[in-house]
Amino acid sequence: FRHLSEERFRVLTRPVDGLNLISAADFVISGGGTMNREAALLGTPVYSFFKGKPGSLDRNLAASGKLVFISSRDEVSQIPCQRKQLTQLQPVGLEVKKFVSRFLIEQLQ
Repeated sequence: FRHLSEERFRVLTRPVDGLNLISAADFVISGGGTMNREAALLGTPVYSFFKGKPGSLDRNLAASGKLVFISSRDEVSQIPCQRKQLTQLQPVGLEVKKFVSRFLIEQLQ
């Protein structure tokens, strides 16, 4: 991230729920947990700096390339900063919640 500048970041002017935020994000870097899994499900590249023993779902997401564990500063600097194209954006608003809900219901059946 050596060449980042303020104009490359957007500060939101109103609250946005987490699902819509990660759906529209270029990528997610998080300590782990639900937001990582939701990002992976929505197709947003996700990087985790979680240091504990990963659960089976996180291991499966990592094995499929949908979640990348990072463990050093050097790995952080290698994260590709690619902007999402408008055609790549996932559904927003209530559509994101419906998408995630349908997926979870299908998995539980």
